[in-house]
Amino acid sequence: MNNIIDILLGLEKDENRKSCLMMAIRNARHLTGRDVETGEAKDMNTMRTNVNMRDEVFDNCLEDESFFAGIVMYLIALDSIGCLFGKKGNKKNSIKRALDQFSSLSDGEISALVDLRNTLAHNFGLATEKEHNNGNKKSKHKYTLAFSDDAEAIKLPETEWDGVFTNKDSSSSTVIGVKSFCNLVESIIANVYECHRNGDLEMRVDEDEAKARFTVLS
Repeated sequence: MNNIIDILLGLEKDENRKSCLMMAIRNARHLTGRDVETGEAKDMNTMRTNVNMRDEVFDNCLEDESFFAGIVMYLIALDSIGCLFGKKGNKKNSIKRALDQFSSLSDGEISALVDLRNTLAHNFGLATEKEHNNGNKKSKHKYTLAFSDDAEAIKLPETEWDGVFTNKDSSSSTVIGVKSFCNLVESIIANVYECHRNGDLEMRVDEDEAKARFTVLS
């Protein structure tokens, strides 16, 4: 099983197979202007400069689109980590499992990032729906992206958003600091590697399923 874990984490090269997890991670880094191999970035200005140095981004004013897509890819990477790896008995869903086991975020922060995944990945937007289709109460968030170096990865609102879309009160916004969010996901990825080095990383799926769902033949 270690062999497939090494392939999934990009630690072992397979001429005929690529890891979907590594594709998501590398693409997220590329889209957010970070080092594709290490995930490092000096500051937010460097990230923005790297993004806008690409002719297609600068010529077509695609900076926002690039960062939106990069955040989505980082969230998808977290989803993949939660699907693939975890501890026995953890019943949380995939992205919650990844955030719960490989970060020190609070339950409220984890819930907000799960909702961010849902609204960005499903609708490419920054506000959640008012309620579930079945009418059950759900958490509500309207998100703001902060492009400053000192912005927190996630700052929960001072007052809960009431779900009224005309409500522009900034105190009810959930703020995502783009650079710190990327750093947070990179720290989670680093924790996964550390657990693997220590022999503590367990696969949640068997090798055949991992190859079928989380790798592609090249």
